[in-house]
Amino acid sequence: RIVSSIKGTGIVYVATQKMVAHVCEVLELNKMACVGYHAGMDKKHRTEAQNRWLSDEVPIIVATNAFGMGIDKPDVRFVLHYNIPGSMEAYYQEAGRAGRDGKTSYCVLFFSYRDHTIQQYLIDMTYPSEEILEEIYYFLFSLGRKEILMTYAEIAEAVDANEMQVASAVKLFERYGILKRMERHRRVFQAQLLMSAKKAQKATAGAPVQKKILEYLLNDISGKYDLDELLRATGLSQEQFSRAVRQMEEKGVLTYFPPFRGRGIVITSLEQPWEKVPIDFAEYRRQYEIQLQRLEDVENYVRSKVCRRKYILDYFGEKYGKKNCGACDVCLDWHSPEEDKRSVLPKDDLHILLEAVYEFDGMFGINRIAGMLTGDRESVGKSTLDGSEYFGALSHKDAQTVRRLIYAAIKQGYLNRTEGKYPRLELTQKGLEKLFLESS
Repeated sequence: RIVSSIKGTGIVYVATQKMVAHVCEVLELNKMACVGYHAGMDKKHRTEAQNRWLSDEVPIIVATNAFGMGIDKPDVRFVLHYNIPGSMEAYYQEAGRAGRDGKTSYCVLFFSYRDHTIQQYLIDMTYPSEEILEEIYYFLFSLGRKEILMTYAEIAEAVDANEMQVASAVKLFERYGILKRMERHRRVFQAQLLMSAKKAQKATAGAPVQKKILEYLLNDISGKYDLDELLRATGLSQEQFSRAVRQMEEKGVLTYFPPFRGRGIVITSLEQPWEKVPIDFAEYRRQYEIQLQRLEDVENYVRSKVCRRKYILDYFGEKYGKKNCGACDVCLDWHSPEEDKRSVLPKDDLHILLEAVYEFDGMFGINRIAGMLTGDRESVGKSTLDGSEYFGALSHKDAQTVRRLIYAAIKQGYLNRTEGKYPRLELTQKGLEKLFLESS
């Protein structure tokens, strides 16, 4: 409703890559053109999305904090934070992209309990526990090689950690000289002949592209080859190479191992007992606490009853010459009409379930969600779900009944249960439509 009521271009900031997809779906369901932008997209698609928005081809860009550096679009009419950012510094910078041409623009910040959970999760992933760091450290050295060509996802699976935790650990180890990350640009593949050179030449005689590749490989028996160098030397395209290598494998000429797609690691130090590893853990813990305090600062801002402009300037050590700005929600004593709707409109059990699952964006499984809805503190454990507005929302029902409701929602296509060791609940497209279209 907010987006449709403001004419012009705008930015919707969200906390995660997954949330970019969610919000884009909701906007598109309501016939609003938008593009998504996050660090997980390749550079080509990020640039394309950015240019479509800058040229006013689409009015709305939904993005994580990966978007914005170097962007100077003066006619941004609104900046909407669908989730709270991790710090006041980030909020000030992102909200400041609205109205640089001096015309009326709007900054809107949403907040729900889910936001705290998401930001806390991101902080925990950025600062893994020392136990996880130790496990990753010993795993890397246990491989017994200087160059490690494994993706963060592969390392995470090996040590039962999260991919983000591995990425954070590698950055930390690099900072303290334990290892070094390789450059991304080299694409090295491996190939091994499965027959003699003479037989291989005979097998590829009637295929000019295969013959070129074989001749190149025979000039270097190391088994490791730079793909871009091969393409330059042979004049082949990527598609020609891929097709020919596939055919050579089918003929039994060679075995092909494609280029490593991640960013490899080079070990630059000797293995040491963990207690002697040269990492300043006191500083590491201090930085973790600083991030938690920054998150608390944002939440204090959200809950404050002080003029928004005055609060922000005070936070950054500046004085505001006036008593108040006369334009923010506090000064205008503005309250969201949604507050009254939430408390007045009756909701059925399914709608409450879908809202609860959406709030946590696929972070919890059936038992935790059922425990939260029934108000069972024991079953939610240390997840702090008891702080959610949905804690006890279905307390008039027992846990078994709520679990049956969840399974029915899965069967009806409103919810999806993810695969893996710890299955979690998330909304499907059908669930999103029921939640956002039928209730509007």
